[in-house]
Amino acid sequence: MFGIVKKKQFGIIINPVAANNRKDPAAVVRRYEKIAGMAKPPMWITSRLDDIYPIAEEFKAGGMKYLLLSGGNGTFHHVISRFKTVYQGGELPPVLMLKSGHMDTIADTINLAGNDIDILERFMRALRRGRGITLLRRNLIKIEDTYCTMFGAGGLVAQFMNHYYKMGEYTPQNALEVLTRFMTLARDASSREAREIFRPFKSTIAIDGRAFPKKEILACVGVTIPGIGLGFTPGSRVLEQSGRFQFICTALSPIDFATQIFRFYGGKKIEGPNHFDDLAESVVISSKDPFEYTMDGEMYHAIYELRIAASRTGVNLVHV
Repeated sequence: MFGIVKKKQFGIIINPVAANNRKDPAAVVRRYEKIAGMAKPPMWITSRLDDIYPIAEEFKAGGMKYLLLSGGNGTFHHVISRFKTVYQGGELPPVLMLKSGHMDTIADTINLAGNDIDILERFMRALRRGRGITLLRRNLIKIEDTYCTMFGAGGLVAQFMNHYYKMGEYTPQNALEVLTRFMTLARDASSREAREIFRPFKSTIAIDGRAFPKKEILACVGVTIPGIGLGFTPGSRVLEQSGRFQFICTALSPIDFATQIFRFYGGKKIEGPNHFDDLAESVVISSKDPFEYTMDGEMYHAIYELRIAASRTGVNLVHV
């Protein structure tokens, strides 16, 4: 009818520095426009993180039904965090990951097959037919005003991430190379390099108000999705309860952790007083020294204390 503007069903945010986009972001837009056809969704190339806030406002005002992200884990983390701020506790549009990042772990954990073009083509077919779109609810981890599906802090986690990022290209092959090197060093942790990599993270950790008995931590990880990359699926219980995340904290020695690595890989619980693996609502990490932590692969610094909590509201991931 004259004067009525049909609402856009979805919009696409494109991270120009994502692995598949950085060569020519404008070409990515043209490919997506061709696939979307008459739907003509709005698309944004976000050059700054602050660009995401007005986009979220536009989504909210326009009542757009689906949020498509052309990027990887880090793109998800930054976009969802800023959308959460704008939506102020309201339900976010379901998110479809267009698998364009260096690491696409979030998409891989819901078995989202193919590349960004394949996924967008399937989405458009499903949208036109009115069927074939599945929503999968996932919890989120909240730290201050930011959100993620994967968290890690201190010790071995920071060492792994820093060595991986020094490789230059953020590929699964390079991540596997770093992991292999670490496992080799764990067999004899007496060398100078091994002592640095496996240096304990001295901290006090409270899990739902109860203190973890050990003060020298090898690593701690929180997840709301089963996998964390390279085939590792430690989050075997993440779908059991809403409003919780799976928290894993280990004070094992490097050699003990190396011998248990396949249990961690397959999501099997490691028993013993030096290891915690259970669902949690909140974790507080306190340390006399500043320390590093990661959210969906993005690195941050904490000063003395970090409060990690399960978000009161999760997010729906789109599977097509």
